[in-house]
Amino acid sequence: MYRFVPHWQINKRDWDECIAESPQRTLYAFSWYLDIVSPRWDAVVHERMGRYEAVMPLPARKRFTFRYLWQPLFTQQLGVFMREGQVTPDILESFCRLGLGSYSYAAHYPFNVYNSQALTEWLLDEERQASPDFADIIFHPQQTHHLSLTTDYEHIRNHYTADRVMNLKRAEKAGLQIIEGHNIEPLILMFRRSAERKIAGGIHPRTYKWLRAIYSALQARGKCRLLYAKNAKGHLGAGALFAFDGNKIIYLFNAAFDAARKENGRTLLLDYLFREYAEQPLIFDFESPQVANISAFYSSFGAEPVSFYAAHFNRLPWHINILWGVKKKLLPA
Repeated sequence: MYRFVPHWQINKRDWDECIAESPQRTLYAFSWYLDIVSPRWDAVVHERMGRYEAVMPLPARKRFTFRYLWQPLFTQQLGVFMREGQVTPDILESFCRLGLGSYSYAAHYPFNVYNSQALTEWLLDEERQASPDFADIIFHPQQTHHLSLTTDYEHIRNHYTADRVMNLKRAEKAGLQIIEGHNIEPLILMFRRSAERKIAGGIHPRTYKWLRAIYSALQARGKCRLLYAKNAKGHLGAGALFAFDGNKIIYLFNAAFDAARKENGRTLLLDYLFREYAEQPLIFDFESPQVANISAFYSSFGAEPVSFYAAHFNRLPWHINILWGVKKKLLPA
């Protein structure tokens, strides 16, 4: 039985067991992670004999009298997760009818990469697409980058581009040292000083609150590594937070001081991690944003593009759209 479940009725123990056993497993879908990034998240669940067999997390908010879906920060992929097997178009349709059908608006609801095959088949099915339940939903193609770490390090490095190898040698020649970190504040400071001003609309202070909470939760569960690149003078120039779950390592957050970019600290950080985890059954997920130059940087390590979809729809009355637009300009999200 498929049913919509509001946040306060979700059995989080059963939920997390379902995610942990799922072939579509991803860090972002665990209840403790969702509780940080979207405290009032809802769900659609498929139950059998009182146990969750498949689930769909729904990060929800309320504006005026309307509930809507949004993509929380540090949460690239959600979608449908099953204890066993692969998601089919029929399963996806059942979840979307209840899940996406329960809200008035979604700017960007991301499905996970393991839902892509079923969504592609669905989008090719004209009869299914003509259904009034889905006529107003637009599925936007997205892309991340994956690098398999199953081979030896030399094989991985041989797939770097010539420019990436040259920049790696520059970092090594500059005497950069990789150190293990236990304090995320230097990484946040790097981002605030180098990247924050470049982001349209700026960064809301709660962003860093969430990042600190995510880091604490990951650290408590032994699911992360925080690495910094230190130069010959002992100054930290670049850093990265790597999250671990299942067979994935996720490049969750990174930054570098502008003055240290020429040192190629982030190149050295990534190479260091690939060297350490080579020949293990792991996939490194770059968690790529949809930005061409960043995608090119990730591709230069030999990473392959991997597609997923994000859903968008707007069922708000026209006057609410106008009021919402005005409020977004005057108040933070």
